[in-house]
Amino acid sequence: MVRSILTLLLALSTQPVLANTDKWGPDDLRRVLSNWLEQQGTAVPNFGSIGPLDPRMQVSPCDAPEISVRSSASTSYVLRCKSPEAWQYVLRLDGDQRAFSPEPRQQGQFGTIVVPRAMIQAGTILKADMLEEKPATGSAPPQAFRSVGDAVGLRASGNIHPGLPLTQRHVAKAPNVLKGETVTVMAGGAGFQIAMPGRAEQDGYEGDLITVRNPSSGKTVTGRLEAGRTVYVRQF
Repeated sequence: MVRSILTLLLALSTQPVLANTDKWGPDDLRRVLSNWLEQQGTAVPNFGSIGPLDPRMQVSPCDAPEISVRSSASTSYVLRCKSPEAWQYVLRLDGDQRAFSPEPRQQGQFGTIVVPRAMIQAGTILKADMLEEKPATGSAPPQAFRSVGDAVGLRASGNIHPGLPLTQRHVAKAPNVLKGETVTVMAGGAGFQIAMPGRAEQDGYEGDLITVRNPSSGKTVTGRLEAGRTVYVRQF
């Protein structure tokens, strides 16, 4: 009897464990991220390099997974689900992403990328002569600029080295007015309004309250920056 029970238990232990089709496991999350990376034109890593994930984890299948870049180096991603059940996982690509081999592609399929001609210092407003377009020799980084015109007028958020692909993480929207630039100051009261030149004491976007100095008197006032580089104040 004991031998029969042991034989039965041994036979059962060798039977394959069927996956629960009503749940997603680690490989399902890895597959979702891999498909998204491929759609972005990024080299797809091996499954084993995507993690960390508990091999026992299970979540409800997601109708429309949302993926966003979490780290500035674009090696960590947030995989989020809202329906039918809310859950979120942070997935990291371990190792050097450049070492991952994408599927073979036809020549010219990668298009162009934008690179700086020389070192660009943080805070610089990008101009066309600072940049150039070059053929992409491999998968471009996520959010890489493909046209110089798309980057002109943006502001470098950090130092950008020459020859490296320019991406959205390198830039930010440039302020409408930079510190030291001349603006028009509009002041008024009951039945009157005057305009005079002023010097911005800080960077500002439209709608911001900024400090402006009168070059002649040295007096400073605070006003709201509006369209046309005009700062409106109550009195000057």
